[in-house]
Amino acid sequence: MNAKHSLSMSRMLLLLAGAVLCAQPLSGQDFWQESRNVAGLVSAYASGKSAEATLFGQFTSGGFRTLSEAKNLWSMGAAAQAETHFQDLVLVGNFGFTQEFGSQMMGSMFTKPGYYPVDVLEFTPGNKSKQTYDIAGGLAWKNGTRWIPGITARFQGINYAKRKDLRHTTYRQELELTPSILYNGGRWRVGASYIFEKTSEFIQAEQIGPAKAESYYAFLDKGMRYGAYQAWDGSGIHLSEPGVDRFPVSEITHGASLQFSLGERLYADTEVLWSRGEVGEKGYTWFRFPSLEWNWKVIYSFTHGSNRHSFRLTSHWKSLQLQENVIEKVSAGGVTTPSILGSNRVYSSKESSGEIGYTWERENGFALEATLYIDRNKDLSTVMYPFMNLDGGTHLFCSVNADIPLGQRWLLKAGVLSGGGAYSENITKATDDSVVVNALPSRLEDWWELEQEVSDAVRLDVSLALRYTLPRFPLYFEAGCDFTHAFGITLAPGANRQTSYILIGYKY
Repeated sequence: MNAKHSLSMSRMLLLLAGAVLCAQPLSGQDFWQESRNVAGLVSAYASGKSAEATLFGQFTSGGFRTLSEAKNLWSMGAAAQAETHFQDLVLVGNFGFTQEFGSQMMGSMFTKPGYYPVDVLEFTPGNKSKQTYDIAGGLAWKNGTRWIPGITARFQGINYAKRKDLRHTTYRQELELTPSILYNGGRWRVGASYIFEKTSEFIQAEQIGPAKAESYYAFLDKGMRYGAYQAWDGSGIHLSEPGVDRFPVSEITHGASLQFSLGERLYADTEVLWSRGEVGEKGYTWFRFPSLEWNWKVIYSFTHGSNRHSFRLTSHWKSLQLQENVIEKVSAGGVTTPSILGSNRVYSSKESSGEIGYTWERENGFALEATLYIDRNKDLSTVMYPFMNLDGGTHLFCSVNADIPLGQRWLLKAGVLSGGGAYSENITKATDDSVVVNALPSRLEDWWELEQEVSDAVRLDVSLALRYTLPRFPLYFEAGCDFTHAFGITLAPGANRQTSYILIGYKY
């Protein structure tokens, strides 16, 4: 697992488990809620709707973090989602907005550190703000035949800014479009979806004030914290490239997904995604990063009396390469034109993960889920011949979560997650006597070691929340806390981190 993802991954597992436990007891129809195929939501009943809106506030603090995370993080936002069944049509949609304020932040200038194989880091602690907008919708047409078409669309926009030198403003957009088709064979169903995704993000950096540009440095990460460390407007960082006033990244993905369900007992799907990403624009394409990804999932569920039992098995595999282009600038008639002469592979990665889960639900609202998650990654850096750095890591997490009704109005939600990992590093030099190298490639060793510690530390996460629903009115209030303690910490600013939140929800 990438060091930049480890802490968020453990929290994500708890949040995902909590989301599952808050749902109604599973049925064959609910299987398709997790599918990319919206046509699977078409059911036998003619009409009906469900909708929910929430307001929330959240505070995160503590020292168990990477340097790209905030010392203190305030978040607030609103979200709404709805699903409506008409006589001939099914409509789904959701909207969300989140505002975040972080203190003492530096490191990655990207909105989602670690999402791309390249990164740009700055080293002046300061406050950052981020706004996230989400909107999605879909429809499926009940055309009176066994063939049911559908389509979904999703858009996300993020604005990210730091108002202290080295200042930067980052904008990100995500678009996903998924047309689908489903064949309803009665007891069984089979579906297929085409997946199109596009992400784009760019960083605009600047420095305001009397200080010289050489006073502020940045680091262009080409994988595993190997890269270029220069003044932020240096030619090796690409933040202030002549002809390109920003650091742009884009990625386009095409994919296909197949789904199958058998009654209310069995559901399975698989998908394959092909992606091609680029760093640069206007002919200045500094990097390319193609990737291939495969995911699959199987869920088996059955009912015994008032109890429902579900077993889940998921798997993920991804391979990626980062290629750095060699660009020559040719000037003719006062016009400079970039030309790509070739490319070198500077980084590659392969990652795989698997998850086994069990859920027990009762009609009275009680639910219990246990999950075992494991991942394995291999990263190879070849930024400077003849050196290469091979890194491998394995992580294992176990979690148990429960929803416990306390009477008619109160619900207690509790969870625990524990796990950690280990990595091995091997630096080798290719045997080529004709190549003489006097120094290793540039690397942020301190950052890399700290991120590896955060990634691999054995930790214990405990979450606790309490929800109250008003009588005779579909309004509820919820407050909770997630606390993490890591063992054997020596490099990170601390061994603990907590997240507290309050939430108001309305179902209608």
